[in-house]
Amino acid sequence: MAHVTLPGQQKVFRARVSNALPEVDPATRTLKLRLEADNPGFALRPDMFVHVELPVQTPTDLTVPSDAVLDSGLGQHVFVDRGNGFFEPRDVETGWRFGDRVQIVKGLSEGERVVASGRF
Repeated sequence: MAHVTLPGQQKVFRARVSNALPEVDPATRTLKLRLEADNPGFALRPDMFVHVELPVQTPTDLTVPSDAVLDSGLGQHVFVDRGNGFFEPRDVETGWRFGDRVQIVKGLSEGERVVASGRF
């Protein structure tokens, strides 16, 4: 279920995803969805812009900020804080990316501190 609001108005419509087109636009990396909603008073009109809030559930896996992962082209690496100003480079295997987070499938344990960003 999605929540649709009109810009500048407080009216919220509940909508259901009825179809997802199978093609992703490679230029914009977007996917088109068809939403169905009750439209009392015909407030929703064709080709109008609306705000859509579509809740997405992500698995509760180990993640790090995307800036923490360095991709060398041959593999992904993070720097783990070993304390007292020492940092250990660590090979990791990444999974899904969502927003500014990257799933770590292999190479880190929960509770280890990683460098989120740095300058070389």
